[in-house]
Amino acid sequence: MTPVRCFRCGGSHYVNQFPQTDSRVCFSCQQPGHLARDCPVSSGRAASSSASALHSFRPRAVREPHQIRPRAEGRVFTTSGTEAARAADLVHGRGIVAGTALFVIFDSGATHSFIANVCAERLKLSVSDLECELVVFTSAMHSMTISSVFLGCPIEVEG
Repeated sequence: MTPVRCFRCGGSHYVNQFPQTDSRVCFSCQQPGHLARDCPVSSGRAASSSASALHSFRPRAVREPHQIRPRAEGRVFTTSGTEAARAADLVHGRGIVAGTALFVIFDSGATHSFIANVCAERLKLSVSDLECELVVFTSAMHSMTISSVFLGCPIEVEG
């Protein structure tokens, strides 16, 4: 069995039990209290490979508070529980998300995963701003603008 490891501080507890109130953690040096772009240790070096994979958008530009973020577009396809049960490329069932057992539908070929805000709040996940807004179109061609991300959220799919 793999020991429990907090993705914020590396401690032996789940991320939702993180004792520190400042939720900002540097993805370059892994220390709390600042972001990678302001890291006094790395002085502008690239962030770790896991952070680079999660931040695949263009580098964040300094902008005034009233400026609009750049946008990227994508498509998301929704599915029902019945459709998920028949789909060969989807894994569904009990999974562990941030240390909590939940019912999950997981597409291993997807580039993005989505979670309901109410679920993320219940799990006490740490939210970060995206470097650009992500406009996502559903299969019914409705659009949603995504401006935040939950980084370092472990997902385990059981048997």
